[in-house]
Amino acid sequence: MMLKRIGREDHCYLQNDMVIFDPTYRQFLQQSKWLSSFLYTGNLKGLETHVGSQWWSGATESEEKMDAERVLNDIDYAANKGESFLRLNKEFSF
Repeated sequence: MMLKRIGREDHCYLQNDMVIFDPTYRQFLQQSKWLSSFLYTGNLKGLETHVGSQWWSGATESEEKMDAERVLNDIDYAANKGESFLRLNKEFSF
């Protein structure tokens, strides 16, 4: 999990090599309408082109324990967490 802090706010997202997975629609509100199930998948250059990079550029890897492995390996658990997590499970589980 990647973590970026700006002032009193923080932003977390997943990153695998250069690919960013970000289910947080709030950073995209100025450019698009809110979607009930949203997942940005792309790279930093794509973000810079569409919304800027303040929430992603300079982020550091967080040591905080997260449940990403369980989301990817347990479809029922992912489904209980919500549509975005279920979509992650279906697209990226092994």
